[in-house]
Amino acid sequence: ELVSPDTHRQLELVWFELDPGHELSEGMMAHPGEEQAIVLAGTMHLLIGDETYILEAGDSITFDCSVPHRVENHGSARLVQLSAITPPRY
Repeated sequence: ELVSPDTHRQLELVWFELDPGHELSEGMMAHPGEEQAIVLAGTMHLLIGDETYILEAGDSITFDCSVPHRVENHGSARLVQLSAITPPRY
């Protein structure tokens, strides 16, 4: 869900919720820009290139979106994540 008021700015905020056992996209995705994400609830498995990062509620990360990446939820609770992404692409 797009949280920012419009996509005519240089930054967008996006709210993600992901049920256990699901991933945010099919396969890895890559796009121009930078993303900063914070986990509000649950556990996020973030695959960036060949690395996997496990983030819990309160953890945040910043990464280059041009590197192939994917978000997965291997936990037992719903993942809630807020991301700031530049440039907007929603």
